[in-house]
Amino acid sequence: MGVFDTVLTTAGEFGPYQRRLYFVLCLLCVTVGVSAVVVIMVVAEPSHRCALPSYENDTYKIQDADHEGIVNLTIPTRLIRGVKVYDQCKIYTWPPENETRGMRSGDPRRESCKSWVYDKTHFESTAVSKLDMVCERSSLRSHVKMAFMLGKAIGVVVLSIFSDLFGRKKLIILSLALSVVSGFICAWVNETIPLCFALAFLGASNAGVYNSIFVIGMEVTGPSKRYYAGTVLDFFFALGECSVAGVGYLLRDRNLTITVLIIPNALLLPCLWLVPESPRWLLQNGRKKEALKTVQRLAKVNGKALEDKTVDMLEEEKEPKESILAVFKSWRVTWRFAFIFINWFAVSLMFYGLSLHSMDTLGNPYLNLFLFSLMEFPAYVLDMILLKFVGRRIVMCLAMCFGGFACISTIFPLLYGGQETATPVLALELVGKFGAAMAFTTLYTFTSELVPTTIRSRGIGASATFARIGGVVAPYIAHLEGYTDGPIGVALPMIFYGGLSIFAGLLNIFLPETKGKPMPETVEDLKTGLRSNPQERATNVEVQMSPLI
Repeated sequence: MGVFDTVLTTAGEFGPYQRRLYFVLCLLCVTVGVSAVVVIMVVAEPSHRCALPSYENDTYKIQDADHEGIVNLTIPTRLIRGVKVYDQCKIYTWPPENETRGMRSGDPRRESCKSWVYDKTHFESTAVSKLDMVCERSSLRSHVKMAFMLGKAIGVVVLSIFSDLFGRKKLIILSLALSVVSGFICAWVNETIPLCFALAFLGASNAGVYNSIFVIGMEVTGPSKRYYAGTVLDFFFALGECSVAGVGYLLRDRNLTITVLIIPNALLLPCLWLVPESPRWLLQNGRKKEALKTVQRLAKVNGKALEDKTVDMLEEEKEPKESILAVFKSWRVTWRFAFIFINWFAVSLMFYGLSLHSMDTLGNPYLNLFLFSLMEFPAYVLDMILLKFVGRRIVMCLAMCFGGFACISTIFPLLYGGQETATPVLALELVGKFGAAMAFTTLYTFTSELVPTTIRSRGIGASATFARIGGVVAPYIAHLEGYTDGPIGVALPMIFYGGLSIFAGLLNIFLPETKGKPMPETVEDLKTGLRSNPQERATNVEVQMSPLI
């Protein structure tokens, strides 16, 4: 156990001081959950059809019998499982010589249209309806989602460096302020390129806030309480996701919804004075007096007494350093890391793919988003229980395969379910999200215990990079359904998510079990099978970032 962990154990591992701090951190985590899925509200796609060129006040909703007659004459229809559906991208046109005094004759041409009307049942307006990101322009939706995920990927790297240089608290202030500015821009801008830049900055701020509050929370929490303290934040993250569905349902307008959701970020800025700088970071940067003051206050609030000579022993904990390139000196270790990276890519792809797809699923989009977010709560509870009694490798394999099979199984109700397919498809996708959420939180623990102490932070950082790549790719996988008609097209993204998830899950069979075993200290330990002292296991895990960033 390191010197600082020894002091924390004496001063109180999770006393009143940490609980007060966690109250603020959990509120901040709600805002992170909000901004993590707000992009879904921005690019939600309402039902639509081509606008009638000869009808001045055309609306998606049928106005009267005459309006219905013109729509039926002008808009092509097709039967989908026995239900007549208007084509969203095509319109009938007649040559001018075939139109006389409003009467049309001859065979019409089927052409792509240039303007649309949108169903306002669920959405008064979204960026899709404002910027016509449909039909031939539908790929813009994927680009906009990708911009958000790319911002998260860049933010994890760049802002983590900022955090190490200037402190955790400063990064929270910077990232939260950035989320307010970029969030308001996302709410009101109606140009594609500015919207992409705003979402990229919102994604970066999302990663920055979560990374900082997670690290601060872990660094002031005693070693035996860290896992549970970290998991608590995941619950509030899911609560933030659920709130987006509730506010969106009440307001139905992209501009107002995002504005209301971003306001709490601004209101929390003054509360950041309650958040101390991480004493570990202060020690690592030679600011021992400030670290000493923070630790003494922590002990005082927790009702503990620290001897001055004990506190004076606080100093930067030094660990042996190795290059992460050392893992490539052994094929056995290289393959182990390759399997870890594939799992991070696959679980992130499925988690964010299902989240981004939630409002495109059949049924009420707000209820769908709420249910997809709600599934994370039981996933985290079950994960906490299973990780305590069952091996990491088994839980990881089962969660990935369970979620993957559920995603692939959506093809069956789509092919054979007749007209009523919405409920079984939604149920299977929710099971997929359950598996993805459970696998995500398991994977972080598993990776922390597989990677040697000397390269743990860099190893987890590299893993998070592969996770972010999966998040960037996810919007384009979801867009695959636009390239194939029929049930196969609808199920294609789910088949891709599920197939890759099962493949990655089965790779865990070839990884060693870590439950109840000491953690490797060096890369050489991975080669020889030597491990650190089992008694040090609980205190060796230094949390660097959360899987949900």
